[in-house]
Formats: sequence, C-alpha cells, structure tokens
Amino acid sequence: MANKIIELISDFLNIDEEKGENNESTENKTVEAESQDQAEQQVELSAVIDFVRELEAYYTNDIFKKRSAYINNSLTDDEAIFLKKKIREYEVSVKLITDIKEKLLEKERGCKELWGKTSYSFYSELENAKLKNTFEEAFEIVKQLTAVNVIPELDDIISKRLITYKKSWKFDEDIPKNTSLRIIKREGNIETYQFGVFQKKVIDGDLGKELLPEQLSAINKINVQLSFKDPSVSNVWIRCAAIKRQQLEFLKKSTTFPNDWENDASEEIIYDIVDCCDIEYYIRAIMQLLISKKDYLVISIMNPNSTFSQIVKDAVEVDLEKRRVRIIDKMNFLLSERTGVYGDNLQVAYISRKQNLQ
Repeated sequence: MANKIIELISDFLNIDEEKGENNESTENKTVEAESQDQAEQQVELSAVIDFVRELEAYYTNDIFKKRSAYINNSLTDDEAIFLKKKIREYEVSVKLITDIKEKLLEKERGCKELWGKTSYSFYSELENAKLKNTFEEAFEIVKQLTAVNVIPELDDIISKRLITYKKSWKFDEDIPKNTSLRIIKREGNIETYQFGVFQKKVIDGDLGKELLPEQLSAINKINVQLSFKDPSVSNVWIRCAAIKRQQLEFLKKSTTFPNDWENDASEEIIYDIVDCCDIEYYIRAIMQLLISKKDYLVISIMNPNSTFSQIVKDAVEVDLEKRRVRIIDKMNFLLSERTGVYGDNLQVAYISRKQNLQ
C-alpha cells in the first residue's frame, strides 16, 4: 500500500526518476569541479602571512599562560626553573617567528611594485615572473618555521601547511622535519633536551649567558661542510666540548676535552653517531646548548670509513642502537690522534660566541 501511495505521489508531481538521478549527478560533478578549482587555485602570499600571524598569536597566548602559572602557582624550585626556561624558549621562538613574518611582509610589498603598470600588453608576463620569484623566496623563508617551532602539537600543522604551499606554488622540495632544541623536563640539576632523534641530559651548573635572538638566528643559518678524501657511507662520529679561553692552548696537543656538561659522561670519551643528513641540525642544537655556557665550543668529527675503522677497531666500542661510540683504550686512541695517524678522517672546528655568532 505504501509503495502504491509513493507511485501515485510521483505521478501527481510528475517526478522523473532518471532526470532526478541526472540532476544529482550533475550537482556532484559541479561540486567536484569547484573543489578541483579550489585545489588548483594558487595560495596567496597574504594567506601565508596570516598563518604566521596565527602562530605568533598562539605563542604569545601560551607565554602569557605560562607567566601566570609561574607567578601565581606554588611551584617547587625545579618546576619554577623549568617553567622559566620554557618561557624563555617560547619567547625566543616567537621573536624568530615574528622575524619570518616581517620578511614575508617585505616580499609582499615587493609585489606591489607592478601596480599601475597594467596598461602594458606584457603586464601579465611581468606579473607571473615576479610572482614566481617571490613565491620561491617566500617558501625558503616560511620553511624556517620548522627550525624555530618548539611546540610539539604545531609540528604536523606547520608541515601540512608547507606541503600545501609547495603544491600550490609547484615546487619540488622536501619539507624539513622539526629538529628544534626543546627542553623536556628537569630533575634536580639535570635537564633533558630533545632535538631530532637525539636526547641529551645536561648538567645545569653555571648558567652562563643567554643567547641573543640574533645569535640564535646565526646558529640556525650555519652551514656545515665536510670534505673527507674517503667519505663514510652514512654517518660520522661527533664529540663536542665547551671550553674557556685559557683552554684553547691545549688544542695544539689534542681535541679531546673533559665532558663537563653531559650527565654521567665526564669520565668517558664518548662520540655520538650522527647520520650525514643530520649533521647540520645536530651541531646547531649542540651549539645552542653549549655556547651559552662558555665562550668557545670545540667540535671533533671522526669519519668511520674502512681505513679509520681498521685503525681504531681495538680502541672503541660501537653501539648503533644507542648511537654512541665509547673509547675503551684511551691511551692508544689519544696517541694516534696526537701523532696524526687519523689524517683527514679527524676534522676539528672551534667556534667563538663573540666572533662567530655576530
């Protein structure tokens, strides 16, 4: 009976089922076409700037909340120190994000140079060339967000936005992963920091001097170039030490200084195993950790190719899982270093906070 009523209603209203299906199909195709048009529509630089402004506001709001917690709540000494450092970490990041915003605004202003020239027949060609160049430069700038963000929940959001910009502007580039230095926790005077795949437990002794935003910006721009004659296939060994000016004279004898910054490592000679693709972010993070403690940072890099590995095979203990190399025969290891046995498979650099971070 119900079916009969439906048929009668359909007849009365002159409903054409096939026509209805066609209309529905046409509507779906229209929606799909509109979605495709939106996907192919080029992202405006102003939209990118708005996103960076949102990040800036997000950080500012979080800083306000953390400051309120620092002032109003009853915290233990460790909690207070941790929160103070977290606030400082956020403050530095938001300044760098603001710097990214200002650079993007400058690029946007550069696009306005074409205004008033629309009467020329070749205006569209000028505009396309200008925009292409602007988008390339803007993408290099906005990519830096992955190097300054220290809020974990923003990592995926930033990465997805960068992928959107990359597709819209038709670039074929990898999106860098976040490798920012982040303080994770504090227990006693031991602070745990995370950067990329590495985690360091740092002794919080002498606080040293806080790095200025321009010094942090200089660290983020450092390029590391190694030129071994016989390079390693996939990784290098790296050891870093913060030293005072009077210790520089010792560099004539050895690159090995006591490790007085890493927990449970002061009596050991330990190198980190760092993949070649991760060297740059590793050194940048270590610089942020150590260059504030003392005036100089010494970086020793070993190239574990077949020749070097044969020389040190009885002097080292390699743990690939923990990404660490422990020197078990210190005397022979240091003697080989001082007599030049390692050749260019040992490369050393020292960095001055005053001279190299201007």
